[in-house]
Amino acid sequence: MDIPYDIKDKDLILVACDEVYFWDYAVSFLKSLSMVDGTFHVHLHLIRPTADVLLQIENLRSSLGNLAISFSVDVMIGLDLPRKVNIYYNCCRFIVADQLLHLHVGRLLILDVDTIARTSPWEKLVALKTDGAFVFRPHARKSWHKILANTVYFKNSADVRVFSRRFASSLLSVLARNPPYHIDQLIPYYLLKIGAMRFSRVFGSIPADVMCLGYNAKASLWTAKGGDKRGSKFQLEKSKIDNA
Repeated sequence: MDIPYDIKDKDLILVACDEVYFWDYAVSFLKSLSMVDGTFHVHLHLIRPTADVLLQIENLRSSLGNLAISFSVDVMIGLDLPRKVNIYYNCCRFIVADQLLHLHVGRLLILDVDTIARTSPWEKLVALKTDGAFVFRPHARKSWHKILANTVYFKNSADVRVFSRRFASSLLSVLARNPPYHIDQLIPYYLLKIGAMRFSRVFGSIPADVMCLGYNAKASLWTAKGGDKRGSKFQLEKSKIDNA
């Protein structure tokens, strides 16, 4: 990991991406966050980055003065990857999250990289009475839709570290079986269900004004799912950042 800043007890935002998503979304996300008042620590988990990507990170470190950018590199050597590599892409940030917790970060916010920052999410997360949070959708019919993995919050507590280690270990175990389906939302759902006696008071719901798929003006973060990220609304908001 390339972490030139002290992250102990710090609030850290974590995203992961390959080269395509780095250029398409990560740069825009970092620029949008730099427009928000305050100083932000951000960790990028980069999947097979090119020299151009690493050079751009150095440029962003210099030009975005209120961001403390760290990164890790995933060369994907020696991995028995699933049939659809994007299944691994969606999982790897939660494996890295466990490592960051053991480096003593204070609070960790794990996001999709195709996110636009509008205000600081940290101020709103202070109101949470739990040490962790997911976007829960209890009325969803399918088990893999009952949790959205686009926004996950971990406060560095003993219970969260236990959950995070189980989450990361389960992801690695299932990935080794070459699954044909996404597991980054399915596994935490079952971990919380099976471990309800321990974790029911540890994890709550991400506040509605932290992340929004519907461009709520009060939300700190906007994101889009699937084809919506190519839609006119998201691209319009992204272009405002890119052209600023």
